[in-house]
Amino acid sequence: MQADILVNATPVGTKGRFESEAIVKGDQMKGVKLVYDLIYNPEETLLIREARASGCETLGGLDMLIGQAVHQFEMWTGHTPSLDVMLSAARKRLSK
Repeated sequence: MQADILVNATPVGTKGRFESEAIVKGDQMKGVKLVYDLIYNPEETLLIREARASGCETLGGLDMLIGQAVHQFEMWTGHTPSLDVMLSAARKRLSK
């Protein structure tokens, strides 16, 4: 694959029906520097695992979800929430 960054913005990898799938396989990621999977449940998708095994840097979707939530909370309330509290709450909720 000829790419510096690979972004998954599809439901492939999401908990449930698509969890055991990835948009590409690890051997197809040679040369890719960063894989960003916007899926946040599960926090570590098959794509992320295969990317790490192929030597790629990775980012998961939970960071984006929490980042968006922080900004929305600030817009609606005028207060800045604790990033750690929001991350902990999201992880707790997603583990159910």
